[in-house]
Amino acid sequence: MQRKLARLFLVIFLMQITQLSELVRLPLLVQHYIQHKHLHPETTICGFFKMHYLDNTVDADYAQDIQLPFKTAHLHFNVIQLSMPPAVLTLRSLVSPAIAEKIAGRQRMLPNASLSSIFQPPKIS
Repeated sequence: MQRKLARLFLVIFLMQITQLSELVRLPLLVQHYIQHKHLHPETTICGFFKMHYLDNTVDADYAQDIQLPFKTAHLHFNVIQLSMPPAVLTLRSLVSPAIAEKIAGRQRMLPNASLSSIFQPPKIS
């Protein structure tokens, strides 16, 4: 059950952030090609794609043409920004210089986090 739910969420996620939602419109493409083939039997698939995707022509079935997959661009902007906080905060602009100096002095006295780690580089003596 969890795998099915995970796959469902993956599909929903990919449909939202990519152009995979355009694949849902593929039956419209096939149906529109069959209509063109019925009206003009000499139409090849390459000619069909050239007419609908490369040529910018507005014809009688333009309302159907614009619904074809990958015909219009849907812009998705997903911005993820990660930023690291500064190593030492500057408090001089927020507090008086005497208090800022006391805080800076205390920060120098704090133990380094890497000293408590068991994984340390070899020491050369």
